[in-house]
Amino acid sequence: MRQAEALVGQFRELTVRRIASSPYARCVQTVEPLARARGVRVEAAPGLTEGAGPDWTLDVLSHDDGAVLCSHADVIGEVVMTLTDRGVPLEGGMQCEKGSTWAFESQNGRIVAGRYIPPPQ
Repeated sequence: MRQAEALVGQFRELTVRRIASSPYARCVQTVEPLARARGVRVEAAPGLTEGAGPDWTLDVLSHDDGAVLCSHADVIGEVVMTLTDRGVPLEGGMQCEKGSTWAFESQNGRIVAGRYIPPPQ
């Protein structure tokens, strides 16, 4: 809960228009404090569940500026690996620590950069 509450401050300077989460309780609980603080509902997204693969996530990240997504290590890992294979510069390497965040920048429907943010302490 402490890490989930810390996301509110971590996202303080960012625009948040949409929050989507794996329907698993732990993911939903992670983004609930941010959703309350921003007055945005949490959308349950099957494309973020374990084993879903990277496609849905990559599509949202490419086209939906201001989206916050909460998923699982396998999906996040596949997203990071796919972007690495595409030559997208990723600050922070291939990290995917539980409770961490990736911030991606997109332009014209394409992810052009990413930055790893370690879990809040």
